Amino acid sequence: SPKDPTASTKCSLDGGPQTACTLPYNISLTSLTVGEHTLTISYTDGNGTTQRVVISFTVPVPAPLELDCTSKSNGTHFVVSCQPNNQLQTVSYQLNSAAAVNGVGFPISIPLIELSDGNNLLVISATDIYGSSAIVTLTIHDSPDPLVLSCSYINNGSHLIVNCQSNNQLQTVSYRLNSGAVVNGVELPFSIPLSELSTGKNKLVISATDVYGGSATATISIQGRPLSCSAIVSSDDFLLDCSPKDPTASTKCSLDGGPQTACTLPYNISLTS
Repeated sequence: SPKDPTASTKCSLDGGPQTACTLPYNISLTSLTVGEHTLTISYTDGNGTTQRVVISFTVPVPAPLELDCTSKSNGTHFVVSCQPNNQLQTVSYQLNSAAAVNGVGFPISIPLIELSDGNNLLVISATDIYGSSAIVTLTIHDSPDPLVLSCSYINNGSHLIVNCQSNNQLQTVSYRLNSGAVVNGVELPFSIPLSELSTGKNKLVISATDVYGGSATATISIQGRPLSCSAIVSSDDFLLDCSPKDPTASTKCSLDGGPQTACTLPYNISLTS
């Protein structure tokens, strides 16, 4: 700076020929050898005045290539991700004694059906742009982890929205609310109307199977709607009713501190008695 739109700029690297260049001027260090380098910039303004600036810089010796790899099963594939400390040039892998697979990138995804019984040996090879190489060896077991199901819900004012997280790919999902019938073939997330909840605590049991035949259940305790009662009094009758209704509930009534006896809602008392 300052910039002059009428100026011309020429650059020379390490005493080489001057060639037209633009500012800012970028040099990829990967194209240079390790050690000292010199960049000469010739700047001629619109009046024909030329200035030269010489800049020296050093390309450091790169660190040896290292790969930090993690792996996990997503239920259908074994997925490997690696973080290198240098920019990679090539990546390949070999599973057991099979042929090497070249030209891959991260993450590497291997179908679980390609794994042999027992332990499998996965060798990952990589080179960086400096010519350094690294090899990482992982041991993979063909047996999937036992299915683990973690479920939670939110109340949106009219429904419970239930969702679950699992460590393996799910095959089937079903649920049962309290002592009701099992609801099969549901998809996550699923919803349950609040009107289906009983008063007090409700028990929601979610059952699932994964693609390997494993199974798991998760149980959620849900607070139901509070019981709300109202009475209508006429000249002859006292009518009491409560909601929400629960067909599995039992009701007892006591008048003026008398014994509690089974009764049904709505409950009617004749005032003439």
